[in-house]
Amino acid sequence: MKNTSSTPFKMSALAVAVGMASTVQAGICTDPDETVAAGFVVTTANDSNSCTDGVISLREAINNANANSDESTITFGSSVTGTIALGSYLPLPQITEDVIITGPGEANLTIDGDDSVSYAFYSSSYTAMSIDGLTITDTSY
Repeated sequence: MKNTSSTPFKMSALAVAVGMASTVQAGICTDPDETVAAGFVVTTANDSNSCTDGVISLREAINNANANSDESTITFGSSVTGTIALGSYLPLPQITEDVIITGPGEANLTIDGDDSVSYAFYSSSYTAMSIDGLTITDTSY
């Protein structure tokens, strides 16, 4: 079901989309200064997948969490506010390991699918995923 209202969908609890097929993108990289206990800190609002640009995008943080067999936490650095536009026109990587994603607040961060992706976040049926503190807009579901 497509969100056709002018009010963006606000993500504030558990969200799981099941049964989507995807390949996890390569590009697992971490910066020890930006890694917290069992977690990763997103340091850019750019939708990049490059381990050589000196920043960690949400896409890269998900790839890193997928490489960790324990539950991971993804948070956002204080400078990451505004909109993360899924510029690659691909959904974020499928979440394959348990993860908690905590944004800086619904009014402070939006994940924008640009009407080009079906889901911003999705996982397998056996993966626990908790998302809070951000807004998701312009996705089909």
